[in-house]
Amino acid sequence: PWKHPDGGLLGPAEFIPVFERNGLISRFDSYMWDQACRCLRAWIDAHGRDAVPHLSVNLSRADVYREDLCDYLVGLIAQYDIPIDLFHVEITEGAYVENPLQLAGAVTRLQQAGFTVEMDDFGSGYSSLNALKDVPVDVRGGVILASVVRMAHWLALPVIAEGVESESQARFLSSVGCDVMQGFWFSRPVDRATFEQVLEQAQRGTLPHGGVSCMQGDFAKLWDAESSVALVFNSYVGAAALVECDSSQC
Repeated sequence: PWKHPDGGLLGPAEFIPVFERNGLISRFDSYMWDQACRCLRAWIDAHGRDAVPHLSVNLSRADVYREDLCDYLVGLIAQYDIPIDLFHVEITEGAYVENPLQLAGAVTRLQQAGFTVEMDDFGSGYSSLNALKDVPVDVRGGVILASVVRMAHWLALPVIAEGVESESQARFLSSVGCDVMQGFWFSRPVDRATFEQVLEQAQRGTLPHGGVSCMQGDFAKLWDAESSVALVFNSYVGAAALVECDSSQC
């Protein structure tokens, strides 16, 4: 998000298209990559390498067409002396439909250089199983169902779920094997100073956390991520079966 001096907090969907239309998106992305490296360098110096989380930075569709993209990012990592595993690059699935061959080539070069490549919003609009096969990204993120989580794990791919807004959603995703989650349930967008306070709290082990409660419910809610029934079923260890009954006949 961007904290506009007059418009308040603006989401990426409100201002990124403006940069794409006026041709400034690559300059904007380069600025954000540089700021990410500066943050990582400062946190490493202050807290040590092992206490610093990785940052994921966005690549726009225009960036994918840059011939010097990989070399530029490698040079940026070297300039700030950042471990490459702390700097992840994230591509939206919309970039895939425009020029899949170009995207696949860019992703391959980034991976060969040592970057972790994430696909953002997988399954929310354009992508299909072909994206999993043809684009060699490392992480899938987006609107994730239990079957997609399992499929990704069969392909040895970790999964990020975005937009988690409630405890029941978080517990459900955890129960079906989701690796990483983000969303308003954990935190609203914050500035750098606030995030650094969170890092310090995490180091001291003082991050707030709550308990978990479960409620009974009917099995019609089994496929609802908000349902505690789904949470219990997916957390169950051992054999289980679903039986559909019609009146007295099963």
